[in-house]
Amino acid sequence: MTLTAASTLPGARERRWTKIGLSAASVLVGLVLWEALGALGLVNRIILSPPRDVAQAGLELLGSGELARHVGVSLRELLVGLGLAVVVGIPAGILAGWFRRVAWVLRPLTGTLYATPVIVFAPLMVAWLGIGFWDKVVLVFLEAFFQVFITVSAGVRALDDAWLRVASAFAARPVFTFRSVVVPGAVPYIVAGLRLATGRGLATVVVAELLASTAGLGWMVAYYGQNFKIANVFVALLVTAGLGMLADAGIRRVERRVEQWRPAG
Repeated sequence: MTLTAASTLPGARERRWTKIGLSAASVLVGLVLWEALGALGLVNRIILSPPRDVAQAGLELLGSGELARHVGVSLRELLVGLGLAVVVGIPAGILAGWFRRVAWVLRPLTGTLYATPVIVFAPLMVAWLGIGFWDKVVLVFLEAFFQVFITVSAGVRALDDAWLRVASAFAARPVFTFRSVVVPGAVPYIVAGLRLATGRGLATVVVAELLASTAGLGWMVAYYGQNFKIANVFVALLVTAGLGMLADAGIRRVERRVEQWRPAG
């Protein structure tokens, strides 16, 4: 029985709905407790705005178009940085995982930079590129590139030897082996690396905007926090969390589909 067929059985559906119900219940209980703290005066509303105030602030920001504008800025920075990291990181990771000489050249540099928090380069990016779009894009690229490169290169090195032996037994040319065995075998690791890169990239965007920006979700957190508009801060934080959850859920779905056709050893 295939994984897809097994997941449609009544027991699997029941577990799925139980999981959804418990998750929704936990969120609802959290919101009720959060609202109760503010309604009973147990917490200063300036410090912790209740859900009612956050919802009202969200509707105002949405109605004015301000929220959409800042979300658009952050998403553009994230998507461009991620796109560049994928275009560079996937080929570099595959080559470094398959060819030792490429790994010997790239590992010292990538290992050193990976061990360094990317956000420390923010002042340099601002000095070189100014406060705007490209300084955030470069920071996202650096953070995402290392996630993709390291995951993909490790995945290529972990390929099942059985498939490589089969290709060797049939006297397959190296180019054919690389194209037909190595690259398809690396796809699950590519998806896993993209998942890691997306989460880290979103965090990098927000932190970079907190430090120096004129727009974006991080800018909203910094600006409204300084002006003690905590409800607006929570709106920006919740939207950021929501974007991260949506991106992660989408990539996990792709990851599950990829794992279904991945050849077994």
